[in-house]
Amino acid sequence: MNSPIHVLLAGDREYSPFLLEGLTNKSFLEMPDGQLLNRTLRAIVDARYVKVLVVVGPELLRPRIPRSLNGIRTVFIEQRDSFSENVSVALQWVQQHYPSSSAIFITNDAPLLTSGELDRFASVVESDHAAINIAVARVPEADLQSSLVRQYIRSIVTLSDGPYLIANQVSLTPAVIEIISTIQALFDLRKQSRLKTSGRTLIYALRQSKNLKIVMMWLRLIVAKRVWLRKPRSQVVSKVALPVAAIESGLEEFIGHNLRVRITEIPDSMGCFDADTQEQLEELRKVITTQPQFKPKAAHA
Repeated sequence: MNSPIHVLLAGDREYSPFLLEGLTNKSFLEMPDGQLLNRTLRAIVDARYVKVLVVVGPELLRPRIPRSLNGIRTVFIEQRDSFSENVSVALQWVQQHYPSSSAIFITNDAPLLTSGELDRFASVVESDHAAINIAVARVPEADLQSSLVRQYIRSIVTLSDGPYLIANQVSLTPAVIEIISTIQALFDLRKQSRLKTSGRTLIYALRQSKNLKIVMMWLRLIVAKRVWLRKPRSQVVSKVALPVAAIESGLEEFIGHNLRVRITEIPDSMGCFDADTQEQLEELRKVITTQPQFKPKAAHA
């Protein structure tokens, strides 16, 4: 397999509930060291494993993407009408130009993403050959009360060895183009903090699969999250929650098509903290200002 191709999803269609501060695109959010797009591009430039960058976004973003970033080839694709269509068009481009490569997708609203996280995940994707690889970050118990992490309690997935957040990187091979709608549905249903979402998840599982094992997997995920929200240290959580390996095999059965699924923990990952609310954005700005590893630095010439 060739080196993975990185894709920055910077679209703004279908994103209206998450757009902040009156902007049409989060790429232009002001951070302590300039606009968010510039911060993301610096992390990409500093990453050793990024060889090709595909940016999917609106035309207003095209002039901001140079043809090359310190030797990294860049390609701009005009956004389609939905998130899943943006993913599909990027995968089609990869299939055409780098047919033996996976595409690593990152979004344009994760200001704490670092070059180290990009390299650690890319090295796994390059060697592992999974059709779907989801980067996750374990959330230490000591961090659960921090003002930043409290903004993301809804997004945490509760597994048997602890709480996790999806770490803003997912790799896909062109083989998944035909099931992008399923991937999108699973992503949309990942947050089980609200009873409405839990109900939608169970209904989706029942409609899509007659396999009782798969339905029970989703049910256990729902119950573990609901119990954890009320009593984080309850022994019921560890007994009901599933390990990573069980989630991988369950997703493989549910998705089908003989596609291999892997979940990769990225140590010390912070990229999972994306900006979907104004409160989250303000906390992210505080972290950038106060924590040494995220403080503003000089831009590349």
